[in-house]
Amino acid sequence: MILNKSIKVSEKTYKLLTEICPKNKSYNDIIYNALIQQYTEEEYLTDEEAEYCNKIIDNIEKGNSTDTYSIDTADLDKKLDDLEKQGVI
Repeated sequence: MILNKSIKVSEKTYKLLTEICPKNKSYNDIIYNALIQQYTEEEYLTDEEAEYCNKIIDNIEKGNSTDTYSIDTADLDKKLDDLEKQGVI
């Protein structure tokens, strides 16, 4: 069963959808595959990474910031590139 619903999108969004949507696909396919499926089915962190992040968040909420450090965001893109080259991220 196909349920037809209208959703409001800006003209810019409509034009982008028109550009990326192949003729044999519907907007529904694009929205589902690009957003909903990825959001509901893919995990971005391993269990160990999620556990570590939750531990850090818990520590910060308790006022313990020993595992954190301040960064200067002036050259953030360069720093991220360097970390990626080092395999840190």
